[in-house]
Amino acid sequence: MNIKKLAIVIIFLCFGLLGCTANQKKEIPEPNNKIEKPKTENGNSSENEKTEDKTSQNDGKPTSEDMKESFTIDIGDGKHSFKVIMEARPFEEGENDEFYDSVLNISIYDVNDMSSPVQVIEDKTLDSLFKDYETVDANFDGYMDFCYVYNRGMANYYCKFWIWNPSSERFEESPGLSEISIPQFDNNSKVVKGYWRSSAAANETRYYKYIDGKLTCVRYLEMGDPDSEGMQTLVVKDYIDGELVEVFREKTLLTEDYKGEVYDRFFKWMDLNYHGG
Repeated sequence: MNIKKLAIVIIFLCFGLLGCTANQKKEIPEPNNKIEKPKTENGNSSENEKTEDKTSQNDGKPTSEDMKESFTIDIGDGKHSFKVIMEARPFEEGENDEFYDSVLNISIYDVNDMSSPVQVIEDKTLDSLFKDYETVDANFDGYMDFCYVYNRGMANYYCKFWIWNPSSERFEESPGLSEISIPQFDNNSKVVKGYWRSSAAANETRYYKYIDGKLTCVRYLEMGDPDSEGMQTLVVKDYIDGELVEVFREKTLLTEDYKGEVYDRFFKWMDLNYHGG
């Protein structure tokens, strides 16, 4: 091949490479710059965006917005509706607690009069756990209550409950509900369900009802840790004549999908209308 032909081949190869490069560039998606940032009604950036900006400017340290939460709760009696403002303040020098690092101040205002709170509650919190809150009729009396997380682990969490008392027209703490792990409320059956997990296989499920105004555990189910042979003990206690009585205890080989006659008999007890047989 003479020099002229070689030069022509090289030129065509260069064009071919350029063409491949151009095609590759077309396949790379361009950054999407059309996404609009969330706006509030007044056109300013959202509160979450502001909080993120402030946090980055403060080297990740919590800002005043990180330590504050608010919500509105309508009691449901046609008379009372409140604005609840929760604000945490880190412990000052000399203040300390084994489980918490901040004082939590809860100010409750009438939505029609924000001049001064109608009730003030002082509690403690760890960091910003309290920002995970919920409004719920926790004692099934037709009035709304509220709660917030005060303790959270790898698998379980607990909430502090404040129950509306129509007589005093104030929120009162419910220590019993605060001891239930991962509480769930069924308004139709008026049952509170709690779930606690101690390992991948072991867990406990509790069902509560209000009996004569007192929160009472009426069913307890336990799936224990398997022994050295892989056998799991299943236990059920039922509420009989005012106390929990063991009504089921069997061992079975632990399986990933909990299949087998023993598991089938055990899971029947998750229906509170079932009492054996």
